Amino acid sequence: MDYAENLLAVAKKVVGEENLIECIAGEAIDLPTEIKYDAVFAGAVFYYFPDLNYAEKVLDRMVAKSKYSVGILRILNAVTKDDYFKYRREHTKNYDELYKNLPKLFISKDFFREYAAKNNLQVTFPKHHIEGFWNEPFNFDCFMYKR
Repeated sequence: MDYAENLLAVAKKVVGEENLIECIAGEAIDLPTEIKYDAVFAGAVFYYFPDLNYAEKVLDRMVAKSKYSVGILRILNAVTKDDYFKYRREHTKNYDELYKNLPKLFISKDFFREYAAKNNLQVTFPKHHIEGFWNEPFNFDCFMYKR
């Protein structure tokens, strides 16, 4: 699933449409849950969500769609929010003007810990490192497993 239909067209081309079980354009909050997968992942999209309420509803859909596990990659860390904006302003000319209409949602690890506890899930935050990736210090990954 992706919001951008053109990226789904690329996926169909690369993977082959006949090899895809689902290929859906739409909002993450509308993720259908009828077909189940062992694992469901979201890559670098939670920071585009409008608020934590939306993020929680998306997690509900992801957990419902998953048989065993959920992975959320590249979450902007609330702890590093100030450093993130400092870096962006130092390295992107006119950052505030260029990105004024693209807000970012920063989320704490506690949000995921609380969600996991409330939903009887195990939660982990594995260490990752991508050499030379400017965004590395400002994000984290989260994996949740059904018990």
